Amino acid sequence: MYDTGVPPQSRSISLWRNAVTWRQRTSKLGLKMTDKLRLTDEETNISGKLSLLFNQSVMVTPEDSKDAQRQMLRSLEREEILNRSILQDVHLTEAESGMAKRHSRYQESVKNHFKILHKALDLCHGIDSSLMGLNQNYMDVSQKTSKVDTDCQALLKEQEQLSSTARDLREKLQYFNHAHYINSKVKTNDLAMKMVNSPELHNVLQKLDKSIQFMQANSQWKEAQRYLGVFIRLQEKVLNTVKLYFTAQLRTAVAALRQGTDGDKSSIKMASAKAFVEFQTVASKLKPLIQSIQDKASNSPQYELLLESLHQTFVMYRLKLLKNEVQMGWRHDIEHLSLIEAVRHGCGFIINTLTFEYQLFEHFFEVTESAKATLHGLLSRLASMLYSGLRPVLIQELELEPISQAILVLRKEILEQQVLPRGEALSQFVPVINRLLADMQLRLAYRAQIFINEQIAGYEPIAVDLNYPACLENARQSKPPVSKPADESQASNAKQDGKESKALTISKLWFPTLGKTVMCLFKLHECVEPGAFSHLAQEAILHCNRSLQLASKKIGAKQGRLHGQLFLIKYLLILR
Repeated sequence: MYDTGVPPQSRSISLWRNAVTWRQRTSKLGLKMTDKLRLTDEETNISGKLSLLFNQSVMVTPEDSKDAQRQMLRSLEREEILNRSILQDVHLTEAESGMAKRHSRYQESVKNHFKILHKALDLCHGIDSSLMGLNQNYMDVSQKTSKVDTDCQALLKEQEQLSSTARDLREKLQYFNHAHYINSKVKTNDLAMKMVNSPELHNVLQKLDKSIQFMQANSQWKEAQRYLGVFIRLQEKVLNTVKLYFTAQLRTAVAALRQGTDGDKSSIKMASAKAFVEFQTVASKLKPLIQSIQDKASNSPQYELLLESLHQTFVMYRLKLLKNEVQMGWRHDIEHLSLIEAVRHGCGFIINTLTFEYQLFEHFFEVTESAKATLHGLLSRLASMLYSGLRPVLIQELELEPISQAILVLRKEILEQQVLPRGEALSQFVPVINRLLADMQLRLAYRAQIFINEQIAGYEPIAVDLNYPACLENARQSKPPVSKPADESQASNAKQDGKESKALTISKLWFPTLGKTVMCLFKLHECVEPGAFSHLAQEAILHCNRSLQLASKKIGAKQGRLHGQLFLIKYLLILR
Protein backbone atom coordinates (compact mmCIF):
# COMPACT_ATOMS: atom_id res chain seq x y z
CA MET A 1 0.00 0.00 0.00
CA TYR A 2 2.70 2.48 1.14
CA ASP A 3 6.16 1.89 -0.11
CA THR A 4 8.29 3.11 2.84
CA GLY A 5 11.26 0.79 2.29
CA VAL A 6 10.55 -0.93 5.67
CA PRO A 7 9.48 -4.58 5.86
CA PRO A 8 5.80 -5.21 6.77
CA GLN A 9 6.73 -6.93 10.03
CA SER A 10 8.77 -3.89 11.20
CA ARG A 11 5.92 -1.49 10.27
CA SER A 12 3.44 -3.58 12.30
CA ILE A 13 5.68 -3.50 15.35
CA SER A 14 6.04 0.30 14.98
CA LEU A 15 2.24 0.74 14.85
CA TRP A 16 1.79 -1.37 17.95
CA ARG A 17 4.41 0.70 19.76
CA ASN A 18 2.56 3.90 18.79
CA ALA A 19 -0.61 2.39 20.11
CA VAL A 20 1.07 1.57 23.44
CA THR A 21 2.45 5.13 23.67
CA TRP A 22 -1.04 6.51 23.04
CA ARG A 23 -2.39 4.24 25.80
CA GLN A 24 0.18 5.49 28.25
CA ARG A 25 -0.72 9.08 27.42
CA THR A 26 -4.40 8.39 27.89
CA SER A 27 -3.59 6.78 31.21
CA LYS A 28 -1.81 9.95 32.33
CA LEU A 29 -4.71 11.99 31.09
CA GLY A 30 -7.01 9.82 33.12
CA LEU A 31 -4.96 10.40 36.26
CA LYS A 32 -5.19 14.14 35.78
CA MET A 33 -8.96 13.88 35.40
CA THR A 34 -9.40 11.64 38.47
CA ASP A 35 -10.47 14.49 40.63
CA LYS A 36 -13.07 15.59 38.11
CA LEU A 37 -14.36 12.22 36.97
CA ARG A 38 -15.28 9.16 38.91
CA LEU A 39 -15.38 6.05 36.71
CA THR A 40 -17.83 3.35 37.41
CA ASP A 41 -16.80 -0.26 38.06
CA GLU A 42 -17.92 -1.29 34.59
CA GLU A 43 -15.85 1.43 32.99
CA THR A 44 -12.88 0.40 35.16
CA ASN A 45 -13.16 -3.21 33.93
CA ILE A 46 -13.35 -2.02 30.35
CA SER A 47 -10.27 0.13 30.85
CA GLY A 48 -8.38 -2.80 32.39
CA LYS A 49 -9.30 -5.02 29.49
CA LEU A 50 -8.22 -2.36 27.04
CA SER A 51 -4.89 -2.00 28.85
CA LEU A 52 -4.42 -5.78 28.80
CA LEU A 53 -5.33 -5.82 25.15
CA PHE A 54 -2.72 -3.16 24.39
CA ASN A 55 -0.08 -5.03 26.35
CA GLN A 56 -0.83 -8.24 24.45
CA SER A 57 -0.93 -6.44 21.14
CA VAL A 58 2.78 -5.60 21.40
CA MET A 59 3.68 -9.28 21.04
CA VAL A 60 1.61 -9.78 17.90
CA THR A 61 3.63 -10.72 14.84
CA PRO A 62 2.70 -10.92 11.22
CA GLU A 63 2.39 -14.65 11.66
CA ASP A 64 -0.66 -14.32 14.05
CA SER A 65 -3.99 -15.39 12.75
CA LYS A 66 -6.62 -13.03 11.33
CA ASP A 67 -9.03 -13.72 14.17
CA ALA A 68 -6.64 -12.33 16.77
CA GLN A 69 -6.14 -9.20 14.70
CA ARG A 70 -9.89 -8.66 14.24
CA GLN A 71 -10.47 -9.17 17.97
CA MET A 72 -7.86 -6.55 18.71
CA LEU A 73 -9.55 -4.08 16.34
CA ARG A 74 -12.91 -4.68 18.03
CA SER A 75 -11.31 -3.98 21.42
CA LEU A 76 -9.94 -0.72 20.07
CA GLU A 77 -13.40 0.22 18.76
CA ARG A 78 -14.97 -0.50 22.16
CA GLU A 79 -12.28 1.57 23.85
CA GLU A 80 -13.00 4.38 21.41
CA ILE A 81 -16.69 4.22 22.21
CA LEU A 82 -15.89 4.22 25.91
CA ASN A 83 -13.62 7.20 25.58
CA ARG A 84 -16.26 9.04 23.62
CA SER A 85 -18.83 8.35 26.34
CA ILE A 86 -16.39 9.52 28.98
CA LEU A 87 -15.65 12.70 27.04
CA GLN A 88 -19.34 13.33 26.54
CA ASP A 89 -20.03 12.99 30.27
CA VAL A 90 -17.13 15.10 31.49
CA HIS A 91 -17.04 18.78 31.21
CA LEU A 92 -13.61 19.54 30.06
CA THR A 93 -11.89 22.74 30.14
CA GLU A 94 -10.78 24.35 26.98
CA ALA A 95 -7.27 23.02 27.46
CA GLU A 96 -8.55 19.59 28.21
CA SER A 97 -10.98 19.91 25.33
CA GLY A 98 -8.08 20.67 22.98
CA MET A 99 -6.14 17.76 24.38
CA ALA A 100 -9.13 15.54 23.91
CA LYS A 101 -9.38 16.64 20.29
CA ARG A 102 -5.75 15.90 19.73
CA HIS A 103 -6.22 12.57 21.45
CA SER A 104 -9.21 11.87 19.21
CA ARG A 105 -7.22 12.72 16.09
CA TYR A 106 -4.37 10.53 17.25
CA GLN A 107 -6.78 7.73 17.96
CA GLU A 108 -8.25 8.17 14.48
CA SER A 109 -4.74 8.03 13.06
CA VAL A 110 -4.01 4.82 14.98
CA LYS A 111 -7.21 3.36 13.70
CA ASN A 112 -6.27 4.24 10.15
CA HIS A 113 -2.86 2.62 10.72
CA PHE A 114 -4.57 -0.50 12.00
CA LYS A 115 -6.68 -0.62 8.89
CA ILE A 116 -3.60 -0.23 6.72
CA LEU A 117 -1.87 -2.95 8.71
CA HIS A 118 -4.91 -5.16 8.33
CA LYS A 119 -4.83 -4.66 4.57
CA ALA A 120 -1.06 -5.33 4.56
CA LEU A 121 -1.61 -8.55 6.49
CA ASP A 122 -4.32 -9.56 4.09
CA LEU A 123 -1.94 -8.82 1.22
CA CYS A 124 0.82 -10.89 2.91
CA HIS A 125 -1.58 -13.79 3.32
CA GLY A 126 -2.52 -13.45 -0.33
CA ILE A 127 1.14 -13.38 -1.30
CA ASP A 128 1.84 -16.39 0.90
CA SER A 129 -1.04 -18.26 -0.72
CA SER A 130 0.26 -17.26 -4.12
CA LEU A 131 3.77 -18.43 -3.19
CA MET A 132 2.41 -21.73 -1.97
CA GLY A 133 0.52 -22.05 -5.23
CA LEU A 134 3.66 -21.21 -7.15
CA ASN A 135 5.58 -23.77 -5.12
CA GLN A 136 2.97 -26.38 -5.89
CA ASN A 137 3.08 -25.43 -9.55
CA TYR A 138 6.85 -25.62 -9.41
CA MET A 139 6.69 -29.12 -7.97
CA ASP A 140 4.21 -30.13 -10.65
CA VAL A 141 6.37 -28.62 -13.35
CA SER A 142 9.49 -30.32 -11.88
CA GLN A 143 7.77 -33.69 -11.89
CA LYS A 144 6.56 -33.18 -15.43
CA THR A 145 10.03 -31.97 -16.48
CA SER A 146 11.66 -35.04 -14.92
CA LYS A 147 9.21 -37.24 -16.72
CA VAL A 148 9.82 -35.43 -20.00
CA ASP A 149 13.61 -35.74 -19.44
CA THR A 150 13.26 -39.47 -18.77
CA ASP A 151 11.11 -39.84 -21.87
CA CYS A 152 13.63 -37.85 -23.91
CA GLN A 153 16.50 -40.01 -22.67
CA ALA A 154 14.56 -43.11 -23.63
CA LEU A 155 13.77 -41.61 -27.04
CA LEU A 156 17.43 -40.66 -27.57
CA LYS A 157 18.54 -44.17 -26.68
CA GLU A 158 15.95 -45.61 -29.01
CA GLN A 159 17.09 -43.18 -31.71
CA GLU A 160 20.70 -44.30 -31.26
CA GLN A 161 19.63 -47.92 -31.52
CA LEU A 162 17.63 -47.19 -34.65
CA SER A 163 20.55 -45.21 -36.12
CA SER A 164 22.91 -48.08 -35.37
CA THR A 165 20.48 -50.53 -36.94
CA ALA A 166 20.10 -48.29 -39.99
CA ARG A 167 23.87 -47.93 -40.24
CA ASP A 168 24.32 -51.71 -40.05
CA LEU A 169 21.66 -52.17 -42.70
CA ARG A 170 23.36 -49.63 -44.98
CA GLU A 171 26.71 -51.35 -44.50
CA LYS A 172 25.20 -54.72 -45.33
CA LEU A 173 23.12 -53.43 -48.23
CA GLN A 174 26.16 -51.81 -49.81
CA TYR A 175 27.55 -55.29 -50.55
CA PHE A 176 24.49 -55.95 -52.68
CA ASN A 177 24.90 -52.55 -54.37
CA HIS A 178 28.51 -53.38 -55.31
CA ALA A 179 27.24 -55.78 -57.96
CA HIS A 180 25.77 -52.98 -60.07
CA TYR A 181 28.82 -50.76 -59.60
CA ILE A 182 31.33 -53.46 -60.60
CA ASN A 183 29.19 -54.66 -63.50
CA SER A 184 29.17 -51.12 -64.90
CA LYS A 185 33.00 -51.14 -64.83
CA VAL A 186 33.42 -54.45 -66.70
CA LYS A 187 30.31 -54.39 -68.85
CA THR A 188 32.38 -54.43 -72.05
CA ASN A 189 35.92 -55.57 -72.82
CA ASP A 190 37.05 -52.01 -73.51
CA LEU A 191 35.72 -50.79 -70.19
CA ALA A 192 37.33 -53.76 -68.43
CA MET A 193 40.71 -53.08 -70.05
CA LYS A 194 40.43 -49.41 -69.17
CA MET A 195 39.58 -50.29 -65.58
CA VAL A 196 42.53 -52.71 -65.29
CA ASN A 197 44.90 -50.02 -66.54
CA SER A 198 43.83 -47.59 -63.79
CA PRO A 199 44.22 -47.29 -60.01
CA GLU A 200 40.54 -48.17 -59.67
CA LEU A 201 41.37 -51.86 -60.14
CA HIS A 202 42.49 -52.19 -56.53
CA ASN A 203 39.18 -50.73 -55.32
CA VAL A 204 37.17 -53.10 -57.53
CA LEU A 205 39.12 -56.17 -56.38
CA GLN A 206 38.69 -55.10 -52.76
CA LYS A 207 34.92 -54.75 -53.13
CA LEU A 208 34.68 -58.09 -54.91
CA ASP A 209 36.59 -59.92 -52.20
CA LYS A 210 34.61 -58.35 -49.35
CA SER A 211 31.28 -58.96 -51.10
CA ILE A 212 32.07 -62.63 -51.74
CA GLN A 213 33.17 -63.13 -48.15
CA PHE A 214 30.01 -61.42 -46.87
CA MET A 215 27.71 -63.53 -49.04
CA GLN A 216 29.45 -66.73 -47.98
CA ALA A 217 29.21 -65.76 -44.30
CA ASN A 218 25.51 -64.78 -44.59
CA SER A 219 24.21 -67.41 -46.99
CA GLN A 220 20.88 -67.54 -45.09
CA TRP A 221 20.00 -64.02 -46.23
CA LYS A 222 17.48 -63.55 -48.97
CA GLU A 223 19.11 -63.31 -52.44
CA ALA A 224 22.54 -64.05 -50.88
CA GLN A 225 23.13 -67.17 -52.99
CA ARG A 226 22.16 -65.42 -56.20
CA TYR A 227 24.39 -62.45 -55.49
CA LEU A 228 27.23 -64.81 -54.54
CA GLY A 229 27.06 -66.33 -58.00
CA VAL A 230 27.00 -62.86 -59.55
CA PHE A 231 30.09 -61.75 -57.64
CA ILE A 232 32.00 -64.94 -58.50
CA ARG A 233 31.29 -64.43 -62.20
CA LEU A 234 32.37 -60.79 -61.95
CA GLN A 235 35.56 -61.82 -60.16
CA GLU A 236 36.37 -64.38 -62.88
CA LYS A 237 35.81 -61.74 -65.53
CA VAL A 238 38.02 -59.18 -63.80
CA LEU A 239 40.84 -61.70 -63.21
CA ASN A 240 40.62 -62.92 -66.79
CA THR A 241 40.83 -59.30 -67.95
CA VAL A 242 43.94 -58.84 -65.81
CA LYS A 243 45.55 -61.85 -67.49
CA LEU A 244 44.62 -60.58 -70.95
CA TYR A 245 46.05 -57.15 -70.16
CA PHE A 246 49.29 -58.69 -68.86
CA THR A 247 49.60 -60.89 -71.95
CA ALA A 248 48.91 -57.96 -74.27
CA GLN A 249 51.70 -55.93 -72.67
CA LEU A 250 54.23 -58.76 -73.10
CA ARG A 251 53.07 -59.46 -76.66
CA THR A 252 53.52 -55.82 -77.59
CA ALA A 253 57.03 -55.76 -76.12
CA VAL A 254 58.09 -58.94 -77.95
CA ALA A 255 56.65 -57.71 -81.26
CA ALA A 256 58.50 -54.40 -80.93
CA LEU A 257 61.78 -56.21 -80.21
CA ARG A 258 61.42 -58.64 -83.10
CA GLN A 259 60.91 -55.81 -85.56
CA GLY A 260 64.33 -54.42 -84.66
CA THR A 261 66.17 -57.74 -85.22
CA ASP A 262 67.63 -58.33 -88.70
CA GLY A 263 69.06 -61.76 -88.01
CA ASP A 264 72.76 -60.95 -88.01
CA LYS A 265 75.02 -61.33 -85.01
CA SER A 266 75.40 -57.64 -84.14
CA SER A 267 71.67 -56.92 -84.30
CA ILE A 268 70.92 -59.94 -82.11
CA LYS A 269 73.33 -58.76 -79.42
CA MET A 270 71.86 -55.27 -79.52
CA ALA A 271 68.35 -56.74 -79.37
CA SER A 272 69.34 -58.75 -76.28
CA ALA A 273 70.33 -55.61 -74.35
CA LYS A 274 67.31 -53.74 -75.69
CA ALA A 275 65.01 -56.60 -74.69
CA PHE A 276 66.22 -56.45 -71.10
CA VAL A 277 65.59 -52.71 -70.92
CA GLU A 278 62.23 -53.01 -72.68
CA PHE A 279 60.97 -55.67 -70.32
CA GLN A 280 62.18 -53.67 -67.32
CA THR A 281 60.00 -50.81 -68.56
CA VAL A 282 57.02 -53.15 -68.89
CA ALA A 283 57.72 -54.48 -65.39
CA SER A 284 57.62 -50.97 -63.94
CA LYS A 285 54.27 -50.38 -65.62
CA LEU A 286 52.75 -53.66 -64.44
CA LYS A 287 54.28 -53.70 -60.95
CA PRO A 288 51.25 -52.19 -59.08
CA LEU A 289 48.90 -54.63 -60.80
CA ILE A 290 51.10 -57.64 -60.04
CA GLN A 291 51.65 -56.49 -56.47
CA SER A 292 47.89 -56.41 -55.86
CA ILE A 293 47.59 -59.97 -57.14
CA GLN A 294 50.55 -61.18 -55.06
CA ASP A 295 49.14 -59.63 -51.88
CA LYS A 296 45.88 -61.52 -52.29
CA ALA A 297 47.35 -64.81 -53.58
CA SER A 298 48.20 -66.15 -50.12
CA ASN A 299 44.53 -65.96 -48.98
CA SER A 300 42.61 -66.76 -52.16
CA PRO A 301 42.95 -69.78 -54.50
CA GLN A 302 41.63 -67.70 -57.42
CA TYR A 303 44.39 -65.14 -57.09
CA GLU A 304 46.97 -67.88 -56.60
CA LEU A 305 45.91 -69.53 -59.86
CA LEU A 306 46.01 -66.18 -61.62
CA LEU A 307 49.53 -65.51 -60.32
CA GLU A 308 50.73 -68.92 -61.52
CA SER A 309 49.17 -68.18 -64.90
CA LEU A 310 51.03 -64.86 -65.07
CA HIS A 311 54.29 -66.67 -64.23
CA GLN A 312 53.73 -69.16 -67.04
CA THR A 313 52.80 -66.42 -69.50
CA PHE A 314 55.96 -64.50 -68.67
CA VAL A 315 58.11 -67.62 -69.13
CA MET A 316 56.42 -68.46 -72.43
CA TYR A 317 57.10 -65.06 -73.99
CA ARG A 318 60.64 -64.93 -72.67
CA LEU A 319 61.35 -68.33 -74.20
CA LYS A 320 59.90 -67.21 -77.51
CA LEU A 321 62.24 -64.26 -77.52
CA LEU A 322 65.35 -65.99 -76.19
CA LYS A 323 65.11 -69.20 -78.20
CA ASN A 324 65.77 -67.41 -81.46
CA GLU A 325 68.41 -65.22 -79.80
CA VAL A 326 70.36 -68.18 -78.38
CA GLN A 327 70.15 -70.27 -81.52
CA MET A 328 71.20 -67.45 -83.81
CA GLY A 329 73.70 -65.96 -81.38
CA TRP A 330 76.28 -68.01 -79.58
CA ARG A 331 75.50 -71.32 -81.33
CA HIS A 332 76.51 -69.66 -84.57
CA ASP A 333 79.84 -68.67 -82.97
CA ILE A 334 80.79 -72.04 -81.47
CA GLU A 335 80.58 -73.77 -84.84
CA HIS A 336 83.95 -72.22 -85.73
CA LEU A 337 85.58 -72.59 -82.30
CA SER A 338 87.53 -75.35 -80.63
CA LEU A 339 85.94 -77.35 -77.85
CA ILE A 340 87.62 -75.37 -75.07
CA GLU A 341 86.78 -72.00 -76.64
CA ALA A 342 83.22 -73.16 -77.29
CA VAL A 343 82.86 -74.19 -73.63
CA ARG A 344 84.13 -70.82 -72.39
CA HIS A 345 82.07 -68.80 -74.84
CA GLY A 346 78.87 -70.79 -74.41
CA CYS A 347 79.04 -70.92 -70.61
CA GLY A 348 79.76 -67.19 -70.40
CA PHE A 349 76.77 -66.44 -72.62
CA ILE A 350 74.44 -68.70 -70.64
CA ILE A 351 75.66 -67.34 -67.30
CA ASN A 352 74.88 -63.77 -68.38
CA THR A 353 71.53 -64.82 -69.82
CA LEU A 354 70.46 -66.70 -66.70
CA THR A 355 71.57 -63.82 -64.46
CA PHE A 356 69.60 -61.29 -66.51
CA GLU A 357 66.53 -63.54 -66.56
CA TYR A 358 66.62 -64.00 -62.80
CA GLN A 359 66.91 -60.24 -62.26
CA LEU A 360 64.14 -59.58 -64.77
CA PHE A 361 61.85 -62.06 -63.05
CA GLU A 362 62.51 -60.26 -59.77
CA HIS A 363 61.46 -56.99 -61.44
CA PHE A 364 58.09 -58.54 -62.31
CA PHE A 365 57.36 -60.88 -59.38
CA GLU A 366 58.42 -61.80 -55.90
CA VAL A 367 60.59 -64.94 -55.96
CA THR A 368 58.47 -67.04 -53.61
CA GLU A 369 58.49 -70.81 -53.29
CA SER A 370 55.59 -71.13 -55.73
CA ALA A 371 57.29 -68.81 -58.23
CA LYS A 372 60.61 -70.67 -58.07
CA ALA A 373 59.17 -73.71 -59.81
CA THR A 374 58.19 -71.66 -62.88
CA LEU A 375 61.40 -69.61 -62.80
CA HIS A 376 63.54 -72.74 -62.51
CA GLY A 377 61.74 -74.18 -65.52
CA LEU A 378 62.73 -71.11 -67.57
CA LEU A 379 66.34 -71.13 -66.38
CA SER A 380 66.63 -74.89 -66.87
CA ARG A 381 65.41 -74.70 -70.47
CA LEU A 382 67.80 -71.87 -71.23
CA ALA A 383 70.70 -73.77 -69.68
CA SER A 384 69.76 -76.89 -71.63
CA MET A 385 70.38 -74.94 -74.84
CA LEU A 386 74.08 -74.94 -73.91
CA TYR A 387 74.04 -78.70 -73.63
CA SER A 388 72.34 -79.15 -76.99
CA GLY A 389 74.79 -76.69 -78.57
CA LEU A 390 78.00 -78.13 -77.11
CA ARG A 391 77.22 -81.82 -77.57
CA PRO A 392 77.83 -81.84 -81.36
CA VAL A 393 81.16 -80.08 -80.83
CA LEU A 394 82.11 -82.63 -78.18
CA ILE A 395 81.21 -85.56 -80.42
CA GLN A 396 83.36 -84.16 -83.22
CA GLU A 397 86.42 -83.94 -80.97
CA LEU A 398 88.73 -86.97 -81.34
CA GLU A 399 91.77 -85.95 -79.30
CA LEU A 400 92.21 -86.57 -75.58
CA GLU A 401 93.92 -83.25 -74.85
CA PRO A 402 91.01 -80.90 -75.80
CA ILE A 403 88.45 -83.09 -74.03
CA SER A 404 90.46 -83.25 -70.81
CA GLN A 405 91.16 -79.50 -70.92
CA ALA A 406 87.46 -78.79 -71.53
CA ILE A 407 86.58 -80.91 -68.48
CA LEU A 408 89.02 -79.00 -66.29
CA VAL A 409 87.77 -75.63 -67.58
CA LEU A 410 84.13 -76.62 -67.07
CA ARG A 411 84.71 -77.98 -63.57
CA LYS A 412 87.16 -75.48 -62.04
CA GLU A 413 86.85 -72.30 -64.05
CA ILE A 414 83.13 -72.35 -64.79
CA LEU A 415 81.45 -74.37 -62.03
CA GLU A 416 83.60 -73.59 -59.00
CA GLN A 417 84.59 -69.99 -59.77
CA GLN A 418 81.55 -68.55 -61.58
CA VAL A 419 78.42 -70.66 -61.08
CA LEU A 420 78.42 -71.82 -57.46
CA PRO A 421 79.25 -68.37 -55.93
CA ARG A 422 76.16 -66.79 -57.55
CA GLY A 423 73.77 -69.10 -55.74
CA GLU A 424 70.07 -69.14 -56.66
CA ALA A 425 70.38 -67.27 -59.95
CA LEU A 426 72.51 -70.04 -61.51
CA SER A 427 71.22 -72.99 -59.52
CA GLN A 428 69.60 -74.51 -62.61
CA PHE A 429 72.87 -74.31 -64.52
CA VAL A 430 74.59 -76.75 -62.15
CA PRO A 431 72.67 -79.85 -63.34
CA VAL A 432 73.44 -78.94 -66.96
CA ILE A 433 77.14 -78.55 -66.18
CA ASN A 434 77.15 -81.87 -64.37
CA ARG A 435 75.45 -83.47 -67.33
CA LEU A 436 78.03 -81.96 -69.68
CA LEU A 437 80.84 -83.16 -67.43
CA ALA A 438 79.40 -86.67 -67.40
CA ASP A 439 79.20 -86.70 -71.21
CA MET A 440 82.71 -85.30 -71.53
CA GLN A 441 84.06 -87.90 -69.11
CA LEU A 442 82.29 -90.62 -71.03
CA ARG A 443 83.65 -89.23 -74.29
CA LEU A 444 87.14 -89.00 -72.79
CA ALA A 445 86.99 -92.60 -71.53
CA TYR A 446 85.75 -93.75 -74.92
CA ARG A 447 88.52 -91.94 -76.79
CA ALA A 448 91.06 -93.18 -74.20
CA GLN A 449 89.93 -96.76 -74.84
CA ILE A 450 90.39 -96.26 -78.56
CA PHE A 451 93.76 -94.59 -77.93
CA ILE A 452 94.93 -97.51 -75.79
CA ASN A 453 93.86 -100.04 -78.38
CA GLU A 454 95.30 -98.21 -81.36
CA GLN A 455 98.35 -96.37 -79.98
CA ILE A 456 99.55 -98.74 -77.26
CA ALA A 457 98.22 -102.25 -77.81
CA GLY A 458 98.42 -102.00 -81.60
CA TYR A 459 101.71 -100.12 -81.80
CA GLU A 460 104.42 -101.64 -84.05
CA PRO A 461 107.95 -100.40 -83.12
CA ILE A 462 110.22 -99.19 -85.91
CA ALA A 463 113.99 -99.48 -86.20
CA VAL A 464 114.64 -96.12 -84.51
CA ASP A 465 112.63 -97.18 -81.47
CA LEU A 466 114.81 -100.30 -81.10
CA ASN A 467 118.19 -98.55 -81.61
CA TYR A 468 119.44 -98.99 -78.03
CA PRO A 469 121.69 -97.79 -76.49
CA ALA A 470 122.70 -95.55 -79.42
CA CYS A 471 119.57 -93.42 -79.16
CA LEU A 472 120.41 -92.59 -75.52
CA GLU A 473 123.92 -91.39 -76.45
CA ASN A 474 122.53 -89.24 -79.28
CA ALA A 475 119.99 -87.64 -76.92
CA ARG A 476 122.72 -86.76 -74.37
CA GLN A 477 124.79 -84.97 -77.00
CA SER A 478 121.88 -82.92 -78.41
CA LYS A 479 120.87 -80.86 -75.25
CA PRO A 480 119.34 -77.43 -76.15
CA PRO A 481 121.11 -74.22 -74.93
CA VAL A 482 119.60 -72.31 -71.95
CA SER A 483 118.94 -68.52 -72.41
CA LYS A 484 118.60 -66.03 -69.53
CA PRO A 485 115.22 -64.24 -69.20
CA ALA A 486 114.88 -60.43 -69.33
CA ASP A 487 112.57 -59.97 -66.27
CA GLU A 488 110.79 -61.92 -63.55
CA SER A 489 107.58 -62.58 -65.51
CA GLN A 490 109.54 -63.93 -68.41
CA ALA A 491 111.62 -65.91 -65.93
CA SER A 492 108.54 -67.57 -64.44
CA ASN A 493 107.06 -68.27 -67.87
CA ALA A 494 110.40 -69.58 -69.07
CA LYS A 495 110.68 -71.75 -66.01
CA GLN A 496 107.21 -73.21 -66.62
CA ASP A 497 107.92 -73.68 -70.31
CA GLY A 498 111.26 -75.20 -69.41
CA LYS A 499 109.62 -77.78 -67.22
CA GLU A 500 107.10 -78.67 -69.90
CA SER A 501 109.73 -78.80 -72.62
CA LYS A 502 112.00 -80.85 -70.40
CA ALA A 503 109.20 -83.27 -69.64
CA LEU A 504 108.33 -83.40 -73.32
CA THR A 505 111.98 -83.97 -74.23
CA ILE A 506 112.36 -86.70 -71.65
CA SER A 507 109.16 -88.38 -72.77
CA LYS A 508 110.42 -88.33 -76.34
CA LEU A 509 113.47 -90.31 -75.22
CA TRP A 510 111.19 -92.97 -73.84
CA PHE A 511 109.86 -95.87 -75.77
CA PRO A 512 106.75 -94.58 -77.62
CA THR A 513 104.22 -96.85 -75.89
CA LEU A 514 105.52 -95.78 -72.47
CA GLY A 515 105.26 -92.08 -73.31
CA LYS A 516 101.76 -92.52 -74.71
CA THR A 517 100.69 -94.54 -71.68
CA VAL A 518 101.95 -91.92 -69.22
CA MET A 519 100.41 -89.11 -71.29
CA CYS A 520 97.06 -90.92 -71.46
CA LEU A 521 96.99 -91.63 -67.75
CA PHE A 522 97.98 -88.04 -66.98
CA LYS A 523 95.02 -86.78 -69.01
CA LEU A 524 92.64 -89.21 -67.38
CA HIS A 525 93.45 -89.12 -63.67
CA GLU A 526 91.95 -85.62 -63.00
CA CYS A 527 89.11 -85.86 -65.48
CA VAL A 528 87.34 -89.21 -64.99
CA GLU A 529 85.87 -91.02 -62.04
CA PRO A 530 88.28 -93.12 -59.94
CA GLY A 531 86.62 -96.39 -60.96
CA ALA A 532 86.86 -95.61 -64.66
CA PHE A 533 90.42 -94.35 -64.27
CA SER A 534 91.47 -97.55 -62.45
CA HIS A 535 90.05 -99.72 -65.23
CA LEU A 536 91.63 -97.69 -68.02
CA ALA A 537 94.97 -97.41 -66.20
CA GLN A 538 95.11 -101.17 -65.65
CA GLU A 539 94.38 -101.82 -69.29
CA ALA A 540 96.88 -99.23 -70.52
CA ILE A 541 99.67 -100.51 -68.24
CA LEU A 542 98.99 -104.09 -69.30
CA HIS A 543 99.29 -103.24 -72.99
CA CYS A 544 102.32 -101.00 -72.30
CA ASN A 545 104.03 -103.84 -70.39
CA ARG A 546 103.41 -106.21 -73.22
CA SER A 547 104.82 -103.77 -75.75
CA LEU A 548 107.94 -103.23 -73.60
CA GLN A 549 108.55 -106.95 -73.23
CA LEU A 550 108.14 -107.42 -76.97
CA ALA A 551 110.57 -104.58 -77.68
CA SER A 552 113.02 -106.00 -75.10
CA LYS A 553 113.07 -109.31 -76.89
CA LYS A 554 113.68 -107.62 -80.22
CA ILE A 555 116.50 -105.46 -78.78
CA GLY A 556 118.05 -108.52 -77.08
CA ALA A 557 117.97 -110.43 -80.33
CA LYS A 558 119.58 -107.56 -82.25
CA GLN A 559 121.84 -105.80 -79.69
CA GLY A 560 122.38 -108.51 -77.17
CA ARG A 561 120.44 -109.97 -74.26
CA LEU A 562 121.99 -107.56 -71.73
CA HIS A 563 120.80 -104.48 -73.63
CA GLY A 564 117.34 -105.97 -73.93
CA GLN A 565 117.13 -106.67 -70.20
CA LEU A 566 118.45 -103.19 -69.29
CA PHE A 567 115.87 -101.66 -71.64
CA LEU A 568 113.08 -103.58 -69.96
CA ILE A 569 114.30 -102.80 -66.43
CA LYS A 570 114.58 -99.05 -67.15
CA TYR A 571 111.14 -98.59 -68.60
CA LEU A 572 109.41 -100.83 -66.11
CA LEU A 573 110.88 -98.68 -63.34
CA ILE A 574 109.64 -95.55 -65.13
CA LEU A 575 106.24 -97.10 -65.64
CA ARG A 576 106.08 -98.01 -61.97
